[in-house]
Amino acid sequence: MDKDPEKEEAEEVYLPKPSDIFTVEICFLAIVALVVVAALIEAFSYKLVSSRTPFVIIVPLLLLIGLHARRLFVVRGRYQWQEAIRKVFRGQSPMFKKIAVLTGWFLVLLVLIQAAGHYAAIAFFMFMLVWYVAKERLVTALVLSAVMTLAIFVLFEEFFNIELYRGMIFRYFAGYRDF
Repeated sequence: MDKDPEKEEAEEVYLPKPSDIFTVEICFLAIVALVVVAALIEAFSYKLVSSRTPFVIIVPLLLLIGLHARRLFVVRGRYQWQEAIRKVFRGQSPMFKKIAVLTGWFLVLLVLIQAAGHYAAIAFFMFMLVWYVAKERLVTALVLSAVMTLAIFVLFEEFFNIELYRGMIFRYFAGYRDF
């Protein structure tokens, strides 16, 4: 879709303030830390042989999270992050809204992968991002999503010889009764 230059000038451009970026960094680190701690707790339920890989990944990641949290704590006085966090909870932070919307799209992708498998989910997700979010032409969105999904299929199935997850719907019709 061609952009109207007059309309672009009328749109207000949001430039994030350092305190906004700092706040998003705090929120992101907190979410990553929660996920990593949850993965660590889950790794304790594995047998010793199976738990080695998660521990080798999780322990250094927790150290990095701790170091980054310390860095954020040391420089917290430079930013007005308390007010920025209040804006986030009031829904007044444009940058955080964009991140929340993108996170929502990724959650949709996760659910689609679980239900329909990687290839169908990637094709639909890419189509929606190109057509609905980026506002490109329908033909462009269809061609791009089809070509990229085919490229991912060929890359994984033919070159890497890795079969990606086909989804619960495929498993049901293949005779598996996982439900």
